[in-house]
Amino acid sequence: MQSALERLRRLEAEQRAAAEASAAAEASAAPSAGSRRGIAAGAGAGLGLLLLGKGKVALLLLLGKLKLVFAALKLGKFLTTGASMLFMAGVYARYYGWPFAGGLVVLILVHEMGHALAAQAVGMPVGAPVFVPFVGAYIALKDRPKSTWQEFVIAAGGPLLGGLGAAVCVALAAIMNETTSTLLLAIGFFALVMNLFNLTPVWQLDGQRMLAPVTSWLGCVGLALAAVVAIGTGLHAGHANPIAVIALIVAGWHFGERLWRAHGGAPTSALGRLEAHTRELEAVPDDATPAQRFVAAATYFGTFALLATGVHLVFPLLPHAP
Repeated sequence: MQSALERLRRLEAEQRAAAEASAAAEASAAPSAGSRRGIAAGAGAGLGLLLLGKGKVALLLLLGKLKLVFAALKLGKFLTTGASMLFMAGVYARYYGWPFAGGLVVLILVHEMGHALAAQAVGMPVGAPVFVPFVGAYIALKDRPKSTWQEFVIAAGGPLLGGLGAAVCVALAAIMNETTSTLLLAIGFFALVMNLFNLTPVWQLDGQRMLAPVTSWLGCVGLALAAVVAIGTGLHAGHANPIAVIALIVAGWHFGERLWRAHGGAPTSALGRLEAHTRELEAVPDDATPAQRFVAAATYFGTFALLATGVHLVFPLLPHAP
């Protein structure tokens, strides 16, 4: 038999063993702080990957939508140009028929593309061409020209490329049958007149901007030479070109007003006041070099002489001309 002391020791040992077993069970059942941090990190990484995957998907969807928006904007510009061209051609077709109306609108587009290409050459962003019946077409600049030379380049692109398009149209008439030749001559003639009219240096016409860097004395010399060409071709054709005469008169008034203001005089005519007011609003710096001023004058008056001569040469070839 065990004594009371031995039984007490055995009970203490059993209690100690039970306590140790319970502590071991709790330790194996509950994760440590390190394991809890590992589990949290794993869960966070998994959630991050899930969010990253969804973010990539959302980003791709957003880029896709932006591409669609940009494509829609470009398509909208194309539709605006196409719709206005079709509307103008439809208006003209009521009076002149679809073949002539379509050809004339195409040559107007060539003129406007000359402005767009010239603006692109000097780094100037432009909008899409918009056509207005009985007025013409325009390409809106998205920024103001930085100098009169830049203004000249953008303005000169229209008459240069437009005049070339008209010349090509007249040249093609020489190799076509009679009906097509007559149509091409009529389209080319009206395109020549249109581009010549745009050289009139007044308001927002191309001539006003082309002459921006030209000095008054250089302009007077060019004006005299252009007048000699216009008078000579008029005498050869047997009649004066009214568009050329109007452009020369306005150009003479233009440079006369400049000389008057250069000597301290104020604009005396409505045309001079309009020009002065327009220049004040635009405030384009005039920092052209002497070489640029000479090129601007030669280009303007040379283009004027070529277009005026072309109008005189093509007019007798038209069916209604005597």
